[in-house]
Amino acid sequence: MKKIRMLLSVVLSLFVVLIARHAFAAPAPSADFVLDVPAEFTASSITAVGDGLYCVSGDVFHDEVPNYSAMVALVDSRTRRTRWKTNIPYAKDHYQNSAGKCIRDGEFYYVLTEERTDSFEAQSHTQLIVSKISSTGKLLKSQRVDVARDVWSNLFEAGPEGLSIVGGASTDSVGRGGRRSLFWDRLDRDLSRKQLVVLPTGAFWTGTYAKLDGASLVISGAFLANAGTGASAREGYAVSKVDLSRERYVWSTFVYPLKMEAQRAVSVADGSIAYVGVNEDHLLVSVIDASGRVARSMSAQKAVCSVDALGVKAAALQVVGTRCGKPQSTLLLDMDPTTGAIASSRDIGEGTTAALIDGDAIWMVLAKPDSDRKIFRRVPR
Repeated sequence: MKKIRMLLSVVLSLFVVLIARHAFAAPAPSADFVLDVPAEFTASSITAVGDGLYCVSGDVFHDEVPNYSAMVALVDSRTRRTRWKTNIPYAKDHYQNSAGKCIRDGEFYYVLTEERTDSFEAQSHTQLIVSKISSTGKLLKSQRVDVARDVWSNLFEAGPEGLSIVGGASTDSVGRGGRRSLFWDRLDRDLSRKQLVVLPTGAFWTGTYAKLDGASLVISGAFLANAGTGASAREGYAVSKVDLSRERYVWSTFVYPLKMEAQRAVSVADGSIAYVGVNEDHLLVSVIDASGRVARSMSAQKAVCSVDALGVKAAALQVVGTRCGKPQSTLLLDMDPTTGAIASSRDIGEGTTAALIDGDAIWMVLAKPDSDRKIFRRVPR
């Protein structure tokens, strides 16, 4: 009888422990969390800045004007919170601005904003402003990227020599036939100019992939030639290698005509460039080798109508884009870069406004149609 009581006591104790564990166990962490940003904020860029931190850039819509103003937020994925958010004002006599890529260099953050000078398109120009922000989110300094009347960016990064901006410049807006140039602007960490290289041989438009290695630049995107030049006859989507120190193009390869709904490029391990484009009917894939030769061109079914992020995983290309016919739905495609075949496809979110492929995950900002909240999401690759 004593043994039976002892056994019952042990069973009862185990039962109580199990109940307690079940009642007080922490719920499994969600992959989503809410960003502390205004309901009117729209993210356009996500940058990994180290230590589990992500810089989210975009703009806030002001219905009463109406116009946009730039905002940047620093998001901590480990503590699942927004550390700070900072408004970046535009010039008093200008119309609006929006924040592009945000980068980190040491204890400071730098953000590139695009500023529109006028509400009337016929007389407006675009300016680039680079701003320096403290580790606590305080706006310290802003400096105009003074290259030409109309300026846009293709690359913004920090390196041992300071900050580098690669972009396009024009003597007038692109729609008004200005003379276009490719530029490389190098700044120190206090935003003073160290070097400026300008090649008046045409420019690459926004949405371009660019990779800088010292003074060697590989750039892929929509090339806008100057009227009356030999290149104007072959204006389209191109990949070029540029020697900035000698101020000359090493090679240029035209890949697609300009009639393309979306495009994006990425570097592959062997030094080649994988180029993914979307036209009216197909998803197109081209691989350009390190010498500028088109090694392969292929097409696949048109599963997405945008290319919001592009990466490489093992031997596959990964494409993040909006599902055709369902602009609120975002797909992740795995593609075979040797055949163009889509190996797999899965839904990863709705209402995506920005996406970043970083390491083993895809980071996204979602603006759900039925909510004012902006969601930060991690999706395993």
